[in-house]
Amino acid sequence: MGDKAIYGVGAAFGRHSPWISLALTMSFGALALLAMNLLAIGPAGLVSVGVSPTPWLILLALALGPTLGGYAMFTISLRHIPGRIASLIVVLEVPITTLVAVLLLGERIAPVQAVGIACVLVAAVLPGLPLRLPRRAPAVG
Repeated sequence: MGDKAIYGVGAAFGRHSPWISLALTMSFGALALLAMNLLAIGPAGLVSVGVSPTPWLILLALALGPTLGGYAMFTISLRHIPGRIASLIVVLEVPITTLVAVLLLGERIAPVQAVGIACVLVAAVLPGLPLRLPRRAPAVG
């Protein structure tokens, strides 16, 4: 939530390097999560994973790999493909990931999840459909 707010503020005040935008988004997102964690469970919650380096290294790998790496690849992709196409791919990520989990991992989808997937897929396809308005009869008079 914090990263979206700062992204909106940055967009409102002008264009800047996508890498600065990425750094600001990640930094303010991390600060928002830190504040929520401190409010929810207090400072002791920050070290609740222990003092062993293993959980901290796993957390660092998750932060740098899929999170920062994914956003960086999205930013790089915007140089090569239109933003509307990149955004469409991002929207389709969740239904595709879910279907892959069903096919490869044997996950089960609840009916409400299936409806959600269908809604996302319909929303992704609708903008590409040609709009055909009914012809009106010429006005007499």
